[in-house]
Amino acid sequence: MSEEGRARHDPEVFAEVFRRHARDITRCVTRRLGEDAADDVVADTFLTAFRRRDGYDLSRPSARPWL
Repeated sequence: MSEEGRARHDPEVFAEVFRRHARDITRCVTRRLGEDAADDVVADTFLTAFRRRDGYDLSRPSARPWL
C-alpha cells in the first residue's frame, strides 16, 4: 500500500505526506499569492486534505496534484 493509502488509516503517516509535499505546495502558493498568504493557504490546504483523506483516489501515484 502506498504511503498515501496508509495515511487514510494512520494519521501519523499523513505527517510524511506533509513533509514530502509542503515545500512544493508552498512554492506554488507563494508564486501565485505572495509570501504573506502562503503560510495560511498551505496550512489550510493540508488541514482540508487531512479531513478529506478518505476521499483520496488510491490509484493516483502521488498526492501532490490532489493537494
